Amino acid sequence: MDAEIIKKILEFLAKYGITGLFFIIIIILVFKPDNAEKLKALILTPTFRLFKWGSKQYISAKIISYSSEFLSNQMRKYLPNLPEVKLKIKWVSSSSDSILKENNTLILRMEETNDQTRNTFAATKLALPKIILPTLRHNLQEYATCAIDLAILRKLSDKIGKRAFPIYQKYFLYPEINKHQYAAKLLSKLITIDQKGIFVSIFLDELDRYGEYLYRKIITEDRTDEIVTFLDYLVKIADRQIGEDVPLAHDSSELRVAMLLLAKSLKAETMGVKPYLNRIQNYVKRGYEIIYVYSYPSARDFLQRLIKALEGETNILIERRNKVEMIDKENTDSTHVGEIVKLGIVKIHDTTILEEKLASINIKEGDIVQGTIIDVSKNTTIVDVHGINCFLSRYESSWCFVESCTELFTANTKHDFMIQTIDKYYNRINLSRRFPTDNPFKSKNLPKVDQVLEVYVKGSMYNYYVCHYKDNIEINVPFSEISWFPDDILSNHLIGTKCTVKIMEVSEEKMIIKGSIKRTSMDQWHKLHKKYPIGTEMIGNVVEINQDYVKLSLPDGLFGIIPKESMLKAGFEYKNFHKNVVIGQGIEVVVSKVFIEKRKIRLDLKRNIN
Repeated sequence: MDAEIIKKILEFLAKYGITGLFFIIIIILVFKPDNAEKLKALILTPTFRLFKWGSKQYISAKIISYSSEFLSNQMRKYLPNLPEVKLKIKWVSSSSDSILKENNTLILRMEETNDQTRNTFAATKLALPKIILPTLRHNLQEYATCAIDLAILRKLSDKIGKRAFPIYQKYFLYPEINKHQYAAKLLSKLITIDQKGIFVSIFLDELDRYGEYLYRKIITEDRTDEIVTFLDYLVKIADRQIGEDVPLAHDSSELRVAMLLLAKSLKAETMGVKPYLNRIQNYVKRGYEIIYVYSYPSARDFLQRLIKALEGETNILIERRNKVEMIDKENTDSTHVGEIVKLGIVKIHDTTILEEKLASINIKEGDIVQGTIIDVSKNTTIVDVHGINCFLSRYESSWCFVESCTELFTANTKHDFMIQTIDKYYNRINLSRRFPTDNPFKSKNLPKVDQVLEVYVKGSMYNYYVCHYKDNIEINVPFSEISWFPDDILSNHLIGTKCTVKIMEVSEEKMIIKGSIKRTSMDQWHKLHKKYPIGTEMIGNVVEINQDYVKLSLPDGLFGIIPKESMLKAGFEYKNFHKNVVIGQGIEVVVSKVFIEKRKIRLDLKRNIN
């Protein structure tokens, strides 16, 4: 496409000369000022490729044209709170350059190549933490922010074109996945919802709003589990089959979202928009702050009818409408255009009503009150306190690990609660059962870093075990800290057992204690490097087959990888190893390399060596 544009520009300039050049520049700057850098890159392309003239200017213009357009046009239309992004590149040759002392300055080493794709990815990746979810990242574990950034860069890859994907894989995807092994699983889910158009338009939009809430309330604790639970809710909607019932509301005291699915159906045709209006108003009565209407392509006309009807609802505000691409499940090369409508709730009542009621019963934040349980779900409990509906999240239900609120509460029972926050904007009171007097971080038995102790494994969350110690002290053991061998990790096999852990981190600010099981013993990989030198022969059994490698189980509970290239090199039946190799099959292999840092063993077929 660039070559065609350049050809047309040159033809126009040959005909009209310098007057034509100024005419082109004026049109672009007046009607599309954001394309100024793209124009600059196109003009500099011939001189750079032929003579390497203006290399710095060309690289800067090329990177800015792609990154700025992607962030401003592709992302900002779905994220209204995203500031208008204008990247500016300044080349620095001295550490005393004044630009290094200015705010929002990021330092990046760029490659001087003909194709600026890698530099574009690198510059965008560096800018993302400052632009996308800046207030939430402090509350997320590193693997989660890594997966989100990789999903965004993948969208940039799609924008640039097919040539970008190998570069994205080699220099960004694979290195980050190897560094953060749990990012891969999360990234897979993000890709799933992105294929249905809800990664940016709903997931990132809600996370941005959630980050502002945590920042406003000065909440610094880890909220990775909260956003993973929200992601799982969206994955169920994205994977929904025709006629399948899936939960359309996500309940959390901090993040509550409801959805309405529109598809062409007999119900829509025969009953009209009234049932859908009733459902939206029902969501409003239940306290949902944001409601999304997710319209499939087949319901385009019906959506217009619903939008028109919503304009007459005094307490509903249509915040935005976005067209989104939805990839066909059966044919991934086929896409359809659907639409997502975000509805906000207009607060038409006077917020002083709640204030007056609280004053009459003398309730304020931090007070201990008695309430009656009205409703209990997995993540949220609704409590009646002096006639006011209050909310208790699973996270705030106890200082200890709680898998579901139903473990602790039943309807119509009375309990003591602490008023955690009073949200006057939404007329909502959030409760807590994490009483300061029971705070385990005030215990004299609070562990210290490097201390080794025995714990009971109570349960597991997304990527870690929750272990119980004295005085309701809980220690989180990441799955990656279970064993020195990455493949020797099963998410539930330790639940109900006692283990010895070494304390890695104690943070009262984040309210988290992290421990490790594997660090109570020596790293065995240095010994394995000597035990299995290059050329060691053995027989392994196939446990996994995919397009890039074959995975084998080896002696001593180890696993090894035969790369695709080695399988193809062996030829014969291994040339089509996807079809001919089966799980459980024994294969004669030799060790080609042991990666101590990555804790991986690369294998080759004995046939290739002989």
